[in-house]
Amino acid sequence: MSIQKIITLVFLLLLVELALCVPVFQDNSESATKSMAQGTATQPVTVEHPAKSPEEMMDLAKKAYLDRRFEDCIAELQPLFLQKIPEAMMLTADAWYAKGGPEGLSTAQGIYFRLIYEIPDVPFKDHAYFRIAEIYKEQGNPFEAKLYYRQAVKKFPQSLYVDEMLLNLFKIAENTRNLSDLKKWGETLANNDRNPRNRIYAEYISYIFQNTRKWEPGKLRETFDNNKDRIVRIPAVLQEYAARFKELGLIEEAKEANLSIVNNHSGVKEEAEALLEVAYFEKLKGNFKAAVFLYRLIIEQGKDKMAEAKAMIQLADLMAEGHLEFFDSMGKKWSYSDLLTAIRFSSLKAKERAPFIYRQALLQASSYSPARALLTLRQLISEYKEGPYSALYRDSYKELLHHTILNFYRSERYWELDAIYQIHKNFLEHSTETQYPHMVAKALVEMGLTAPARKVYDAMWREKERVEGFELAFEEPFMDYFMLLNDLRLDDYLKPRLKKYEETSRNEGRYYNRFLLVQTAYESRTEEPLEVVKKAKGRKLFTEDRYDARRLQLLTLAAQEAQDWQYAEELFQAALKWTELNELNPVFARSARIYDADYEFRTGNYYSARKKYLKLRVDPDLDDEERIWADLQLARLYEMQGELKKSLELYGQVALNSIPETEGYASFARRRLSALAFRVEIPEEVMLGQN
Repeated sequence: MSIQKIITLVFLLLLVELALCVPVFQDNSESATKSMAQGTATQPVTVEHPAKSPEEMMDLAKKAYLDRRFEDCIAELQPLFLQKIPEAMMLTADAWYAKGGPEGLSTAQGIYFRLIYEIPDVPFKDHAYFRIAEIYKEQGNPFEAKLYYRQAVKKFPQSLYVDEMLLNLFKIAENTRNLSDLKKWGETLANNDRNPRNRIYAEYISYIFQNTRKWEPGKLRETFDNNKDRIVRIPAVLQEYAARFKELGLIEEAKEANLSIVNNHSGVKEEAEALLEVAYFEKLKGNFKAAVFLYRLIIEQGKDKMAEAKAMIQLADLMAEGHLEFFDSMGKKWSYSDLLTAIRFSSLKAKERAPFIYRQALLQASSYSPARALLTLRQLISEYKEGPYSALYRDSYKELLHHTILNFYRSERYWELDAIYQIHKNFLEHSTETQYPHMVAKALVEMGLTAPARKVYDAMWREKERVEGFELAFEEPFMDYFMLLNDLRLDDYLKPRLKKYEETSRNEGRYYNRFLLVQTAYESRTEEPLEVVKKAKGRKLFTEDRYDARRLQLLTLAAQEAQDWQYAEELFQAALKWTELNELNPVFARSARIYDADYEFRTGNYYSARKKYLKLRVDPDLDDEERIWADLQLARLYEMQGELKKSLELYGQVALNSIPETEGYASFARRRLSALAFRVEIPEEVMLGQN
């Protein structure tokens, strides 16, 4: 329904009322309007008017409004107001607003609220929003004012009030020091070509917070100087200008801006950061005492934990550079290590703390505390997983861990080594570099802790098989693992793996000879010597590495137990021809040389046997027991060949030795000395040592 029709209808109703002689009560028009504005009138309240058309009433009211006769305006509009004519209500509210004062503003605001929330089809509703916001602003309620300004800007982007409302939003942000709103409305005003004055007014914000980050020293300085009074009122903006001055090398301007924060905004959150910057500038000039004083002030104020941590960072740098030995604060004397510890457990972000945690780890490692350094590095890599130095920190942790394990293993610090493994087990169990957990396992075996050693090996096996596959099962660390399983008689674990590898390798592969060693060790324990020898004859005999040497040693023992002397001789001859055997397995190499000399003696090749025993006597690799055996055999040969003087001399040496393991040899030598001394005839079988 159009406004004209509404006014006509109201006019007709008024005529009917007059015709029926409805009594009219005199009342104060302002009180009636206020009641309607507050929504509390229960019955229509009328004011006596000469018969006028609604148009005439509106015209008279407008004239009264323009003549600043606001009470007359309100009274003239009362009949139309009571009928909720939007134009009349809007003009009434404007009259109350123009009248001013707490009562006028409150009454006007109530009418504006009704116009936007209760009355449909209100023209110029943006005007009501604008006036509500303005009233809130005059009442000292910027937050409610901001709410209605924002609603009006959003709902009525083409309103004539938009420019003024945007400017007011910007000013509210200035007065409340709301940085996010300042940036938002400053950018909006900067992009609004309709009002250059507003754009210039907000330039100091739009320029400093520009997205392109293209600041020019002269322009920056000019913008700051032109808007200094307003910039100085807002610490966050002042801090931003200080940062840009510093970035462009305008150190004095940056220092001045930060000092303005310290001097004009005591207690704000930006104060500590400003003190940090001023201290930094003093440090640049070489005024280290002044810088330390400011850092101490930040720490002792205790207002900003982040700033405290940053002050400690600067103090740590001063110590690292040799400008400061100790730092005194609140009765405590801080060392470099103390500062690093405080930074490590501060509230700074991980990327800010990381370099100093790393420094602390290096300091601990260089102070012979590798266990502490490892804990520090473990914390570092768990918190700082990505970043420019994350790989360096991970590598340092890994290298230090490996170095510590190697050092503890070589120095036989086995208990400490086990403790290191338990603490850093998660890393070691998920590494394919098995040589380091292998050292831990070997150390545990050395201590007789075979069950924990097996757990270490089990973890190594699972990770290696998961990452690289079963085909690498017989790498060096796992050889010891399988031999341990064999020693512990854990056949349920060992036998399936041997069977699987035998099926997949098909008698070839780079680890086949190692597989044969484990298989031979397993068979030597679980089968009769004859069966072991029988199977060995059907397999290839490798003579390449230390694993082959160990297998060859096992097979010679099995052949001797099975009394297969021919096969034993073949095995020992293969060992004697193997030139690298003495390096790969010196014990077995000596046994092979002794066996060879004994074989010559046993088969009657005395001359050859004598030469070999003489060579063994001067062999530096022989242990005492083996050398005494060679002396005894050589003494017997001399006796048989009639060289009694040499024989007596050697028998005497054997008889007088004090090695417990050679007591049998000494006893035999003493009997021979007695027999030779009294020239007792000795049977040949005794001479040969067969009885």
